[in-house]
Amino acid sequence: MTLPPLFSCHFPSHMKNCFNNEVDILWYQPEFTQSRYPPGQKLSEACTLICLLVAVRISRGNVSICDIENCSRLNIIVAEAIIEGNAIHAWLIKKRLISHPYLNTEDALKHGGKSLNILKEWKFNIFHEEIETSLYKNINIFLHEWYKNPKCHTLFMLLITCGRTILFIFQETTSKVTLFDSHSHTTDNSNHGLVIAQAPESQNIIPLALRLTWTLHEHAHVRQKPQETRTYHADAQRIRNEDTWIDVSNWITLEQLLMVHHTTADDAYASETHLGTRSVGSPRSRRIAPARDPGSRKTKETMRLCRNTYETLPFYHNRTGREMCQWLTHIKLSRIIILTSVILFIVPLFTHYYLSKVESDTPDRDMYRTFSTLEAFEDFTSMKASQLKMRIEEMFRIKISVSNELRDLSAKRQRLQGEVNSLTQKIDELKQELLHQQTDLDRLKISVEQAQVAQKEAVERNTPELAPPKRILINTLPVTLSTTDPRSCRMYNCFDHSRCALTSGFPVYLYDPDQFSVVSPGWDVDGFLKTTIKQTLGYNPHLTRNPAEACIYIVLIGEALSLHQKSDQRHNKALDIKKLQALPYWGGDGRNHILLNLARRDLSADSGNIFSNLNTGRAIIVQSTFYRNQFRDDFDLIVPPILGPPGGDVWQECAQMLPARRKYLLSFQGEMRTFMGTPMTYQIDDTDVDMEKLIIDDNNIDAFIIQYLKDMSNGITLDKFFIQFECIPASMESKPVETLDWSLCGTDSSRRAILKESTFALILAPSNATLLTTSFMQARLYEALRAGSIPVILGGDQILLNYNEVVDWRRAVIFLPKARVTEMHFLLRAVPDNDLLTIRRQGRLIWERYMSTAQGVVDTTIAVIRDRLGIPPLPASQTPSPSVFNESFVPLKSDAIIAEPEAEESLGPLEPPYPSPAFKRNYTTLLVQNHEIWNDWMDPFNLYPQLPFDTVLPSDAKFIGSEVGFRPIGKGAGGAGKEFSESLGGNYPREQFTIVMLTYEREQVLINSLARLYGLPYLNKVLVVWNSPKPPVEDLKWPDIGVPIHVIKAPRNSLNNRFLPFDAIETEAVLSIDDDAHLRHDEIMFGFRVWREHRDRVVGFPGRFHAWDQNYHNAWNYNSNYSCELSMVLTGAAFIHKHYTYLYTHWLPQAIRDKVDEYMNCEDIAMNFLISHLTRKPPVKVTSRWTFRCPGCPVSLSEDDTHFQERHKCINFFSQVFGYMPLLNTQYRADSILFKTRIPHDKQKCFKFI
Repeated sequence: MTLPPLFSCHFPSHMKNCFNNEVDILWYQPEFTQSRYPPGQKLSEACTLICLLVAVRISRGNVSICDIENCSRLNIIVAEAIIEGNAIHAWLIKKRLISHPYLNTEDALKHGGKSLNILKEWKFNIFHEEIETSLYKNINIFLHEWYKNPKCHTLFMLLITCGRTILFIFQETTSKVTLFDSHSHTTDNSNHGLVIAQAPESQNIIPLALRLTWTLHEHAHVRQKPQETRTYHADAQRIRNEDTWIDVSNWITLEQLLMVHHTTADDAYASETHLGTRSVGSPRSRRIAPARDPGSRKTKETMRLCRNTYETLPFYHNRTGREMCQWLTHIKLSRIIILTSVILFIVPLFTHYYLSKVESDTPDRDMYRTFSTLEAFEDFTSMKASQLKMRIEEMFRIKISVSNELRDLSAKRQRLQGEVNSLTQKIDELKQELLHQQTDLDRLKISVEQAQVAQKEAVERNTPELAPPKRILINTLPVTLSTTDPRSCRMYNCFDHSRCALTSGFPVYLYDPDQFSVVSPGWDVDGFLKTTIKQTLGYNPHLTRNPAEACIYIVLIGEALSLHQKSDQRHNKALDIKKLQALPYWGGDGRNHILLNLARRDLSADSGNIFSNLNTGRAIIVQSTFYRNQFRDDFDLIVPPILGPPGGDVWQECAQMLPARRKYLLSFQGEMRTFMGTPMTYQIDDTDVDMEKLIIDDNNIDAFIIQYLKDMSNGITLDKFFIQFECIPASMESKPVETLDWSLCGTDSSRRAILKESTFALILAPSNATLLTTSFMQARLYEALRAGSIPVILGGDQILLNYNEVVDWRRAVIFLPKARVTEMHFLLRAVPDNDLLTIRRQGRLIWERYMSTAQGVVDTTIAVIRDRLGIPPLPASQTPSPSVFNESFVPLKSDAIIAEPEAEESLGPLEPPYPSPAFKRNYTTLLVQNHEIWNDWMDPFNLYPQLPFDTVLPSDAKFIGSEVGFRPIGKGAGGAGKEFSESLGGNYPREQFTIVMLTYEREQVLINSLARLYGLPYLNKVLVVWNSPKPPVEDLKWPDIGVPIHVIKAPRNSLNNRFLPFDAIETEAVLSIDDDAHLRHDEIMFGFRVWREHRDRVVGFPGRFHAWDQNYHNAWNYNSNYSCELSMVLTGAAFIHKHYTYLYTHWLPQAIRDKVDEYMNCEDIAMNFLISHLTRKPPVKVTSRWTFRCPGCPVSLSEDDTHFQERHKCINFFSQVFGYMPLLNTQYRADSILFKTRIPHDKQKCFKFI
């Protein structure tokens, strides 16, 4: 608290007095008092609040008051207490929370606020006694016991009487008593403010306390102005009429609060006029035995000091005495004599009359004699000393007996009251337990009903359970069959399906190119290709070492390079057909053989002419260049040239997708070299067109195209073009080009620089119409997609692109006939930005998955052949789930369950673990969603147990013929909360979810989080990913939550372990949750129900968003502020599909996972990027939860500032890897349907709080 500027080293000043050489009194300056401090303070009655606040501050600060004159800390405490007490009292008066300005201790504690909360925890007793006896009778016993065996180092005594409150402080460590009075005082010499006095402690503390009070008032004769006196007495009259009570004395310790309630301010005035004759109290008052030796001289002196102290307080009313004295001075002497005579005559008559009447009315003479003996003064002289002693001893025994009886009754009353309280508490607990048991009973009823339905379905089930295909393999080599014309080969007449069973797994055998070389002497296969193909096929799961069980056989033919540079070497055939037909598993006709002729350095048309005039039998030819009458539809396969690395991440090779429109609207670099060579007569039959005439036709449209493009680049529009038709080819061909095809210009880096600045890349089809596809054209396509330049193929109606039977190239390439060259400019300008970026994104996906690396080309080639045969891919590999415990160790179980603090509600049945049906669409996915597999999901290489994109049945199917597994609400009739809680409903059959919880050396936090999962419906199991290299302690007790808890030993400490596709996860739904996240059961259930309707998205609770950096442009920031728009849901508490754990581990670029390990951060951002990239949808946030707090948990990494700085860097790095920002914004959250909806009283809402 900041004190007013007036408070300094010179303020407050004081004047010191010493009384009897043992009491030090500090009189402070007039400005330092409760009614004048701080400056501007008006008249204050907050003395009770101020004293209590002083006691609280001394207690909390453990202040030791050795010398009041040198204790500056005490002055600061007093100043702070005055400021706060006056402020609280003024607020209470303003709000009219109290009926009068004088507060007793109970009112002060009730209205004092948080500052006095510590005092509310102390126990207290209440006493009502006469003013003469209360201090000695009730307090001395307590002080005596405290002095003998103190329970604390400091004892506080609060004395309240006549509207004034004084604080006494007894400290065991200093052996001194301190007095504090915050009122202002007026002495004979000068005006003074508040008073602080101190004296050494003695064996009897009460007389010392009273001595301090007496000393204070001996030195400060209190005189009040008449106006103030009248005001106070008016208030006192009002208080007396309302029968209220103000405390006289309150005793406070750190462990016990003893409050002694006495008389009101007005009754203090009455005690002055009838001192010793009036008993003040209420019917609820109770007597406490006084201390021993009440008649001692010291005790009488103490009582006299007590009485005098009370008479000198501010509310002592002496107006009646003055008026009586004035009246007596004016009365005549005769009247006084007459009045005295009358009184002396009348009083004895009345006394004698009533005494005789009492004697006559008393039937028992002994009783009268006893009464007269005990009460009549004149009878005491007639009794002997021994009799008086016996009487006194008898009275003491009676007193002790009564005191003991009262003490026993009080103890019995307290015991009975305690029993009543305990029974009341037990009743409340039983009511709560009844509610819990009723809820459990409802759950069990629902569970029984669901179990009966499941049993009925199991009995009536007539469909076989599907699983990953079992492999059925051939164990014999191919036999020789009759020959077939190679030009008429198709899959139905040239492929042996008997070697490729649907459940075979599609085994592939590779002829070792070093052992089984099929090239002619003087030729050899490119060393890079030879090594790369062997390596990449080694990673392919279809590869087999046993040729007898193989479905297809791969023969690496090229790229075949000449070992000699002689001019006549080109006339020799690179392929030795005899070696080819002599392969051990050729089978006479080469069926089921794949002849792999890949282009890398030689991109000319001659690279595809290696099979010219050769009989390859029934073998499938795979290469990049095909002549139109050489290519066999749905049999041969077009592949891109191997222009990329063997494998790995290729995101660094790609350009960013933004901005949508670049410097050049269209670019082209190429040159056509014409050379008339020997025609390939064997390829031309009578039905073919006259290709030679087409080549030399003067009306060839290519000349017109070239001229039009030159004119367009020099047009009047503001669009920029980069068109070059004359350049030095990058291949530096030493031999003439035998076909009319456009060669490449410049180097790879120069072409890449132009393409990165081009919105569209022009690709001209070969002028030679006999060519169906060429390596040059495939290379241009490769480079355009890599640079993010949209390919525009002029003459696209006469060519085919790689993997054309499975890849939808119309989503990534613009095909135009050559005749539309005049409309091309208009068409390109008509493409809007959103379509432009969509096409660019699709082209990049195709390039990354199928063309960018040798691994991608080989895997795609095998996948296309397998797709033709309708054979499903092999199941995706799962991560093993080794237990952190060894086989012999049995972890300890704990029965302690952390009860949910919220009111319980029935959220669903408790079912046994039920795994989600897996591999149900092994063969039908290729039929129903083959296009999506190749062009949307980009993953034809693996078979997954479930997909988030599985098709949904119509609503009526769950009632007509396909009802197995469905749990419609109200059996189809619908309903509100009760029916809703009994069934899962929705558009999918029943299912459960698995919780995956990542933890690192926070055992107790983990155990508490696990215990809170007890009784959670639809929970299949809990997987705890133990990220620490240290195993859990052996005596750690794991809670029994009703479902299995599987603790997985992580291979290393990595946040990527959160998203490993563990084989122990048997459900589609995965709840990824942190070990310190506290979710209520209803929140988890609602999130699960929402996820079932958005299975392909992240559904969770804590929302975040990416924000554009206003200071440093071209950058993103991670933002966790409250916002009406979000783009991420943190996976610290979110539902995802298990399918995304496969993609995160095997499909996501390795650079992202490495960045997560580098920062030990950002794995949740990476998962949001992945899902938004694949689905182009934002996440779904449920409920109003924005963040989670874990009281008592260790400080997490997320609270460090570097945590947010790393997340800023992660967002920008991930956007570079993906080439754009895939996150999308959403402006709504999901709540239950009946949330905040008024419904009839006989209906229930879906959830009570959601």
